[in-house]
Amino acid sequence: MIRVGTIILLTLLIIPSYGQSEFTLFLIGDAGEKSVDNASYKSLLQEQMRNGNSAQAIVFLGDNIYPKGMPATPSRTRKESEAILASQMALASVVNGSVYFIPGNHDWKQGRREGWEYIQEQQRWIDSLKNPRINFLPKGGCPGPVEVQLSEQLVLIILDTQWILHPFDKPEGENSSCEIKTAADIIAQLEDMLKRNKRKRIVIAGHHPVYTYGEHGGVFTLKDHLFPLTAINKNLYFPLPVVGSIYPMYRKFFGNIQDTSHPVYKQFRMTLAELLKEYPGVIYASGHEHTLQYSIKDSVHYVVSGSGVKSTRVKKKGFARFVSSKNGFVKLTVKETGDGLLEYWDGKESLFSKELQPILKANSDELTTPIKAGLVTSKASSRYEASASHERWLGENYRKEWGQEIKAPVFDLTTEKGGLKIIQRGGGMQTLSLRLEDSLGREYTLRSIEKFPEKAVPEAFRKTFAQDLVQDQISAAHPYGAVVVPFLAEAAGIYHTNPKVVFIPDDPHFGIYRKDFSNQLMLFEERPSGSGKGMEFFGDAEKIMGIDKLLEKLAEDNDNHVDQPFVLQSRLFDLWIGDWDRHDDQWRWGEWEDKKGKTFRPIPRDRDQAFFVNEGRIPRYWSKPWLLPKFEGFRETISWPSG
Repeated sequence: MIRVGTIILLTLLIIPSYGQSEFTLFLIGDAGEKSVDNASYKSLLQEQMRNGNSAQAIVFLGDNIYPKGMPATPSRTRKESEAILASQMALASVVNGSVYFIPGNHDWKQGRREGWEYIQEQQRWIDSLKNPRINFLPKGGCPGPVEVQLSEQLVLIILDTQWILHPFDKPEGENSSCEIKTAADIIAQLEDMLKRNKRKRIVIAGHHPVYTYGEHGGVFTLKDHLFPLTAINKNLYFPLPVVGSIYPMYRKFFGNIQDTSHPVYKQFRMTLAELLKEYPGVIYASGHEHTLQYSIKDSVHYVVSGSGVKSTRVKKKGFARFVSSKNGFVKLTVKETGDGLLEYWDGKESLFSKELQPILKANSDELTTPIKAGLVTSKASSRYEASASHERWLGENYRKEWGQEIKAPVFDLTTEKGGLKIIQRGGGMQTLSLRLEDSLGREYTLRSIEKFPEKAVPEAFRKTFAQDLVQDQISAAHPYGAVVVPFLAEAAGIYHTNPKVVFIPDDPHFGIYRKDFSNQLMLFEERPSGSGKGMEFFGDAEKIMGIDKLLEKLAEDNDNHVDQPFVLQSRLFDLWIGDWDRHDDQWRWGEWEDKKGKTFRPIPRDRDQAFFVNEGRIPRYWSKPWLLPKFEGFRETISWPSG
């Protein structure tokens, strides 16, 4: 096994990479059995890879290990699961480019309780190969989306759709170290990627299909009705002609969570379809169904390529233009202009092809007019004015400060820090934010001072009094409190960012973000990531990482350790300034080498809740020790430090 893996790695490393104007992407799903070694299409697939004169990549669309993913090392099935992955790598061993594995429901232990652990085991094993061409994405059990620029004209966006359907432990909510923490965040970030790349050919890869006409879409054979026990064991031909129809009918109209009719799955796919119809020409590629399918709806191409090792019945209906139960793969060829060809292959021939129209290029924006430097008079918000009665019940808070006019410098993307480029929109629950990068690769954040709490409110309570109440209580946070923190942190001897208040003009350089971000006050600060060298406020850290990477480093070597007195010092500072919002994602961790191992210290970020007050009769009630003690508020003394 080790020798086979070594050969695969060497093969993938020595294949040259060419800068071609054409790119070929191969799509194979549900190939997670060793029988893929003998797949009928293997020779034809490898021949096309070997003889292709363009840059290439291959995506395995989930269910990479049947039946229940990769267990931890002591398990008796561990070696078998490693061999299954190695078989898929051998299948892709001649690809002229990268290999991408994305998760499916079987990789999440068939959607069972330990699924998150199993998906991380698979990632760790692939990462341990230390081959930059072999990728498991998204990482850490995070949902994505992850954006991969395959070429100048082709973008791959990877989603872990099982994360949405998984009912057990997974990284979600405010304590998740994933950048994307909720289903709403997934859609928001995906929309951001679609907007930024709308003049390119976009392929979205997720395991679960949006439209399918196989078993998961409620299509069953007469055998399924007459002999339903064959769904458990293919040899159980015990006739149940009347009772037997209950199971397929249930799957069709109600469904388990892996079927398109299930309410959770249905909500996800309908939300996704509603978004994608705004971006004609996008390709959504999936596996899950053990068939080959091509459907088109609202000028969006829906590809199912899930017959890597298995095959099931499929029916041509609905939006389907082509279906097949044969084992095979999908080949996408994209030219420099964005036009190209979708082809479906089995082991002998092309079964179906669809020509793709060129992507329309945008007219160049007029970006030559410089932004006028200087100061602009503005206010943080006009939302928080209130009557005396309102203030008595919900607090005076910082309402006057939010409505006070101040002068702030105009922010210019082209000159700030030597010129900045926008990387992507941030994933915060309540703020508008952008990630920026300078010419040296150092990252920065623009974050709105005003908050927009709609996403933080449960959907059932949006557009109701509950949302109004949450919005009103934003007045309990000082709009400019974060600006004071660096001076106090410096005196306390802890690390910090250096936020400053800026005014965002109506600037065409913001492109697709211009409408959302213009004409408002924002905080601009460093984003702790990568290297902290040359930044004393980050302790000149050699590397800066998130909590998950820190935990990996601590597990690697007992000599690696966290500077616990420094952690205590940092946490006491949080209590002193009344900053209650300090979940895992509000911290980054700096790394320093010492004689024995590595030392790690915390770097706090996002001080929007510094000096949070708690005033008014109702907020004082809900901050009681037995309810929500973290909202006690900033005062001279702390009533209950342990809370």
